[in-house]
Amino acid sequence: NPQIALTNGQKKTGYNSLVMIFNGSDRSSGVRGITQVVAVKPGGRYSFKFHYRAELETAVSFRWSVKNATDGSPIGAGDPIQTKTDWTVGDFPFTVPDNTDGVFISFTRDPCTAMKCTTGGSLWIDDVSLSAQ
Repeated sequence: NPQIALTNGQKKTGYNSLVMIFNGSDRSSGVRGITQVVAVKPGGRYSFKFHYRAELETAVSFRWSVKNATDGSPIGAGDPIQTKTDWTVGDFPFTVPDNTDGVFISFTRDPCTAMKCTTGGSLWIDDVSLSAQ
């Protein structure tokens, strides 16, 4: 959970978007996310930007976050995504610590505090970018 694939059925621009299809299971931990390791300049300032479309039924929050690739410490995070929306842009700035030249950029689920932590529906992600400031 979830299924992750490229699709041309819903896209912001270009030929494809990434779709995550959730089947409504109740997993409190171990939900597969998306992570990319990215080379960055130590001390550099960056902006992470993405577009998404959501048709989700869930009591938990999902968001993008950035961690230090050297020690795993958090560097920055975006606001939780909306669960029902047409194409929407999200972005957040972050500054890379001086002790690393790499970051993990991840799409993850926040810890669940509800009695039932199911997630059902689909989420499309497109036009993801990282820009030096």
